[in-house]
Amino acid sequence: MRIKIKPMYRNTGVILGRAVNIRSKPNLKARIIFQLKENSYIRIIGVNKKIYRIGEFSGKWTKVISARGIKGYIFDAFIFDLDCLYKKVWKRKVELKIWLNFFRNGKYKWRRANALPITDDKPLYEIITGKFKIIGRKIILYENNNPNVFSFI
Repeated sequence: MRIKIKPMYRNTGVILGRAVNIRSKPNLKARIIFQLKENSYIRIIGVNKKIYRIGEFSGKWTKVISARGIKGYIFDAFIFDLDCLYKKVWKRKVELKIWLNFFRNGKYKWRRANALPITDDKPLYEIITGKFKIIGRKIILYENNNPNVFSFI
C-alpha cells in the first residue's frame, strides 16, 4: 500500500545517507526489511525516548513508514525531521541578524541585510517574501521567480 508523503505534511522526515536501513525492531541486530535512498521522504510515527550511541552518532530509534507503506525503525541520525523547519525562525549571524521563516503553505519570509552603505532612503533590512520548494535536503527559494538553492543539512 503506497502512501502520499510530501515535505509540507506534518511528521515528515527526509533521509540523510546514501542507503539507510529500515529495521524490524529498534536495534542494529534487527532484520533489515527495506532500504531507503538519500532524499527519500518518510512519515515519522514515533520516537523512542532512550538515547543510543552508534559509532560516532548519538540518537534515538524512530518508528517510520515509507512511501511504499513499509513500517519499521531508523536511527534518527539519518533523518532530518522537517517539522523543525516550520517550528522555529532560522537565524544566521553575519555581523547583523538575518532570519528566515518557512510556512506549511509553501511560502517564506526572509529579513536580510541590505548592502552597505545604509542611507536614509535605504533601510538596514529588507523583507523578502516568496515561495519555496523542498527537494531532498535542498530548499529552493523563489524570489521574483528566480530560484536560489540552499542546502540545509
